[in-house]
Amino acid sequence: MSSFADGAVELCAVNVAARNLLHSSDAPAAQRVVLTLCRALGAEVATADAQVPDAVAMDICLGDGEPLLPVAGDPRVRAVSKR
Repeated sequence: MSSFADGAVELCAVNVAARNLLHSSDAPAAQRVVLTLCRALGAEVATADAQVPDAVAMDICLGDGEPLLPVAGDPRVRAVSKR
């Protein structure tokens, strides 16, 4: 099986999120799309002040509410993000 097939579920989630973002009418709706995508890709979400060690330093709140960070479920993500 090709490596493309291995990521088919994730690719589909990204495509769905892109379409849903285009149809979002406001920041809270867009934020819900981003949070859903994070969870579909295996990440959790934490507030910036939670100081979670596997949090990726990238605010995904889209300007709505307090800063939110994706939290990697895979320790390899933390290693890559520290480079």
